[in-house]
Formats: sequence, C-alpha cells, structure tokens
Amino acid sequence: MGAMPEGRKCVTCIGHRVSESNRKSLGKCSRMLKRLLTDSKLQQVFLDEVTCKANQLYARLISVNGRPLSEEELDRLQTCPDPPKKLKPGDYWYDKLAGYWGKVGEKPCQIISHNMNIRGAMTEHASNGDTDIFINCQEITKTQLMMLKEFGKGD
Repeated sequence: MGAMPEGRKCVTCIGHRVSESNRKSLGKCSRMLKRLLTDSKLQQVFLDEVTCKANQLYARLISVNGRPLSEEELDRLQTCPDPPKKLKPGDYWYDKLAGYWGKVGEKPCQIISHNMNIRGAMTEHASNGDTDIFINCQEITKTQLMMLKEFGKGD
C-alpha cells in the first residue's frame, strides 16, 4: 500500500488541506482498510491522518468574538487545559472571565479554560440571551440564570 504520510489521501491530494465534509471521518477506520492492513499499520495511518499539518483546521476559518483566530491563538485554544471539544469552522463567542464557550447566537455549550489571550470583545448578544441580566458584558440565557439560582447566586 505504500507510505501514507497524510493518512487516506490520493497521491495528488497530499499537501492539500482536507475537505471540511470529510473532516468528521479523520481517524476513523473503514471496513476495507481493516481487511487490508494490520492493526499496527492502521494505527500508524490514522495517527498520521489526525496529526499531519495539512489535515489541521485553518485558523482563519474559526472566528471568536467577531475576529478570525491567528495560528497562535488556535494553537493556544487547542492546547489549553480544557479545550473546546469537536472544534469546527464557524463563528464562536468566548467569555474570557468565566470560560464560557459557544456558537454565536446560541447558549454556552461548554466551559473551557478562562483568561486565555484571545483578541476580540464579546458582544452583549453573543449567546442570544433573553433575560435582561448582564454578566461580563453579555446578556445571559435562561439556562445560565437557572444555573446561577441553583448555586445560590440569583435573585
């Protein structure tokens, strides 16, 4: 089968970025490859596929607080102690003080490392809040308000 320095790519595709529609299958095995390759070779192919530079997300495809990330910011984001899970190209908001992370117009989907040096100011309607209560310059959602009340910080 030969060397597969970037995983399952044809010879003409090596060095080019992976299609975003194929990104979800990176590192996942097909039945055909299971039949053709040994377990150790499969592990090496998928490790190469997931870690090679050409298959990584491009920073400019990810926008945080209204600004595209730089390569350094993307690296900082992916290597922090609590990085965003399943990061995909798109527009996100990040509350630097609390560590809340979410897609623009949606409630926070997780809490990541706080106080990361990512430029861009969060807008007050980043999470599409609907409570008229502002924390860290952002209108919070009803879910966030319920969490605060649960922990004795609301009302």
